[in-house]
Amino acid sequence: MENTHDMREKILGIVVEYNPLHKGHLFHLDQSISKSAASGVIAVMSGNFVQRGEPAIVDKFDRTYMALKSGVNLVLEIPAIYAVQDAGGFACGAIGILERSGVVTDLVFGSESSELEMLDKVADLIVSRKNELNVKEKTYMKKGFSYPNARKYSLKEMICEECGHYAEGFEETISKSNDILGLEYLRWMRIYESGIVSGTVKRVGSNYNDDNFNGEFSSASAIRKMALNGDWDNLIQAVPELTGVCLEKYRSLGGFFTQDDLREFFFVFLLARNRDHLKKYYGITEGMEKRFADAVKSSDGIDDMLESVKSKRVTYSRLKRTLLYMLFEIDGKMIKDSEYFGPQYIRVLGFDRKGRDILSKMRNAAVIPIISTPSSFNQVLRNYRKALKEEIPYFFDERVFRAQLEMDFRMSDFYYHMLAKKHGVKYVSEIKRPPIIIM
Repeated sequence: MENTHDMREKILGIVVEYNPLHKGHLFHLDQSISKSAASGVIAVMSGNFVQRGEPAIVDKFDRTYMALKSGVNLVLEIPAIYAVQDAGGFACGAIGILERSGVVTDLVFGSESSELEMLDKVADLIVSRKNELNVKEKTYMKKGFSYPNARKYSLKEMICEECGHYAEGFEETISKSNDILGLEYLRWMRIYESGIVSGTVKRVGSNYNDDNFNGEFSSASAIRKMALNGDWDNLIQAVPELTGVCLEKYRSLGGFFTQDDLREFFFVFLLARNRDHLKKYYGITEGMEKRFADAVKSSDGIDDMLESVKSKRVTYSRLKRTLLYMLFEIDGKMIKDSEYFGPQYIRVLGFDRKGRDILSKMRNAAVIPIISTPSSFNQVLRNYRKALKEEIPYFFDERVFRAQLEMDFRMSDFYYHMLAKKHGVKYVSEIKRPPIIIM
């Protein structure tokens, strides 16, 4: 175990994207604080690209500001290499940061089922019978099932074998987005041998992928759709005031940076490369390079191209993430190294007065470097080595540290260049952005 969480103060950790922050998020935050009885809240948050494989509709510093004004005390960034992976990779980065911070005592996540006992049992099965699960998943995938469905049906078999009383309703439970993520959080807590105490808050309102207006508890998908379509009458009912102000600011400046703005990048990239070159990127499997190469020649837009590439075994979200892997040169080795070593640093995006106190304690308790000012990362690394007197933990690797950080800088610089172009303002490099401080 990397730390024993022996501090008396209860610090809640939550995993968020806030893309954008809405009333359902405020409900989750309020319920999580109440359930954990925590005196402080740390949010680990995606940066400028999110798990759906898209640019965030609002940049990470505006989302940090909204989080801090809503009750979060300290916001930390999930490194980009994790933020744009599937649920398992996303959870590896998020839980790794919470665990390696050394101060988090509790984790509360949103859940459609709120069946923590069942999710815990399934997480135990995934970790303890990993090899058996892999064999079953491959069998289902050979039959044409997508990876999420292959995992679902494999786990259903195993849960029926181990404890049949969980089987009823099980398939539906692990089919919902928040439960799938929650299951991965619990799995990675076991892998990290974490002492963090877990809890759930039952999701209210719309489902994660429901893009229809549903009053004050509309989903983030629906809110993004309303913002992009200019449906402000409904949007303002579903978001707190500060989110509405932020979205209106983006609209008045020239709009939102979306996946559609990447059309020329993706199309030129795919047309300029042969199939063998595409094979080197993570996620390109089962002849996908040929389908991409063919589809780009006859498609009008990104959605049209993805529909041509999509198959029963490959989800739409996975394809969008794969486009980002190609654009940012992410290969299998980078993904494998990041999973093996876990997150290599803690990037501070913002804090309030209470968050400053938590951060001070974290500087003594964290087992990986903490970066507040990006341009000082080399000095941070030297101080980390000096403090440990060269007794570096087995899970820290300077090569992976630099690769993860460089990926963050590149992806954010690209995002801010595109956003600045859309808004007609001067581009500001990621390395010059200090944390948001609210006192």
